[in-house]
Amino acid sequence: MRYNVVTQVKVINGSTPEETAVLFNKAMHQLKGQNPTFERDGNLFWIFYTAGEYEAESLAEQYELRGEGKKCNACPYCMREQKSDGTADLRKKWAICASDGHRINLESSACDAYYEAMERRAKKQ
Repeated sequence: MRYNVVTQVKVINGSTPEETAVLFNKAMHQLKGQNPTFERDGNLFWIFYTAGEYEAESLAEQYELRGEGKKCNACPYCMREQKSDGTADLRKKWAICASDGHRINLESSACDAYYEAMERRAKKQ
């Protein structure tokens, strides 16, 4: 996932010095998490701050950005280790991914293979 940072500017210009001060303080408080800096030009303030946004680079990241992300343990490709009686060993946090054969942590974010399969199933319905 890529995080893009863009510099923004906000102009503060009140009718009186008191109004300008109130507007400036309010704006700086609102932008406190975005690294605001400022320049003053008489009763005019230029506040510079950064705004960032995440950009998905894969199908899985698109779902995560929408808040619909899933974990590997929800995936049908997740093959948990079996106990001697044939039931899944729920104590273990690791499994094998049937789509690529790699070892996975059950709490990891699901990969593109899960979302592709989910979209194929949705199209069939």
